[in-house]
Amino acid sequence: MLRYRGLPVLFLLLLFSTNAFALQSIIGRVTAIEVSYMPESVRFTLDQGNAACPIGKVLTWQNANLENNKAVYAAVTAALASGQRIEFFIEDGDQSCMGRFIYIKP
Repeated sequence: MLRYRGLPVLFLLLLFSTNAFALQSIIGRVTAIEVSYMPESVRFTLDQGNAACPIGKVLTWQNANLENNKAVYAAVTAALASGQRIEFFIEDGDQSCMGRFIYIKP
């Protein structure tokens, strides 16, 4: 009986200790937006980077919902026009620089 009660706890510990939930972020100002791939994806660069996505590497936002891509494009364009910073989240170590979350920062 003790093994059964401990099994769910062990499973949860293993689940949350994996890298599946690890994210890194880059906070910076948009320097360019590539519109060639719209509306399937939004590609842009920031004035900041990290080890996985250094400065100047193209960051990509892609969602199956094209309306979502259009909304993100509008937000990135507004950030470029206003000079606002954005925070772009990727999976830990993802060198393809594919976005998971995006925020406009003050």
